[in-house]
Amino acid sequence: MKLNTIIVDDEPVARKGIREFAEKIDFIEVIGEARDIESLLSLMEDSQIDLLFMDIEMPGLSGIEFARSYEKKLPLIVFVTAYHQFAVESYDLAAVDYVLKPVSFERLAKAADRALEIADSRNKKRKDGAPFFVRHEGRYHRIDPGQVVYVSALQNYVRLYMTSGDQFVVRSTLKDFEQQLNSSQVLMVHKSYLVNCSFVESIASNHIQVKDYGQIPVGRAYKDAVFQRLLGDL
Repeated sequence: MKLNTIIVDDEPVARKGIREFAEKIDFIEVIGEARDIESLLSLMEDSQIDLLFMDIEMPGLSGIEFARSYEKKLPLIVFVTAYHQFAVESYDLAAVDYVLKPVSFERLAKAADRALEIADSRNKKRKDGAPFFVRHEGRYHRIDPGQVVYVSALQNYVRLYMTSGDQFVVRSTLKDFEQQLNSSQVLMVHKSYLVNCSFVESIASNHIQVKDYGQIPVGRAYKDAVFQRLLGDL
């Protein structure tokens, strides 16, 4: 597979060097360069972008601020910067890698390989209910969809509530995460909630009772589908 890539850096020499290296990697397709976040957003309107090689310190919005505030699904990000002090924060934002300048071809290629592995795993259709990994607080955690009790929306993130009592906050939309769960047991009951039907204990006109977690609201637009799924022809 090819990764559609944009190089984001305010320094033309830095963009040129990264591009020369990136174009030697056969699965990287460089489709543009941006000198700041404003020009990046313009490029992203025109194409589906898989990967960003992005500087942090730039005029206007920084790379970190962009990653934190972007409201749609983020492309994979490899931060390429001269400043080591942003490394921890970048991984909290689920960056693929953090490459320090001056950049060598070998180091950039290693980061690109990591991006390809993640993109490939996202694109492979998993069997119904197959486990997968999510990034939470700088670590990857194995998620068994059968152990997810419910999921709530938090603006650009979702919070997973597990049977173990653990909670994981993941950067995703609720709709995208529903697809990632890929489980026939998961049901959207509200614009802000996904519920595992296996843990529903009772259902009322405007809410359902979930084992160990209390009540979850049922949205008007979802009510008919929820009742049909949970109650069938009763």
